[in-house]
Amino acid sequence: MKRSALITGASRGLGAALARELGARGWSLTIHGRDRQRLEARREALEASGVEVAVTVGDLEQPGVAARLIDEHVEHFGGLDALVANAALATPAWMEKLQPDEVNTQLSVNLTSTFALVSAALPALQAGERIGRAVLIGSITGHYPIKMLSVYSASKAALRSLGDSVNLEYGARGVRATVVTPGYIDTDLSSGAPVAANTEMLSADDVASAVGLLLEFPEDLIIRELPLARASAPFIER
Repeated sequence: MKRSALITGASRGLGAALARELGARGWSLTIHGRDRQRLEARREALEASGVEVAVTVGDLEQPGVAARLIDEHVEHFGGLDALVANAALATPAWMEKLQPDEVNTQLSVNLTSTFALVSAALPALQAGERIGRAVLIGSITGHYPIKMLSVYSASKAALRSLGDSVNLEYGARGVRATVVTPGYIDTDLSSGAPVAANTEMLSADDVASAVGLLLEFPEDLIIRELPLARASAPFIER
């Protein structure tokens, strides 16, 4: 059976690049987002290059949506080999200016929904003939927080612990979790905050290429974290 992956937040930016990369590597895909029109455009482009694609739409903050995404993928493709949890939200603001709903929304999208996705995916990831992989898209801000992104940074730091828990509890049961912690990526998500100079930023395609390689690593290896950065990034010297 052909390998299949579910990618969240795939309508644009890094998620769209991940879909292109995995499709080019021969994966069948479910692409998720909240904008059906954008997703259908992604589907058309991927199918034109020979990729088998399913589209699923949903707000991951809503109860039951994460489980539904997994069920729809497994029903369509017969199994799940990789979950790429990419959906994320950042609301740039000084801490004292953040409203409770802004804090809760960022934590819900970046952490709680990822926990729900991974939990729902574990039975399918364990059931296949191959090792199942959970790829959690973190951020360098989980190691080095920056001004005006306190909640985003905290949520990405928590993903590292979540990935470790997956490996601790399910590594011997055929599941491998990796938290990818890229430096600043030149996407819409980074456009709202002064994160880095353009010369220091990664491209979405570069990060997607690294994830594609990660999913082809030997199955016996558990890669807890995959940091990615350009050589000119200032935090490399820390």
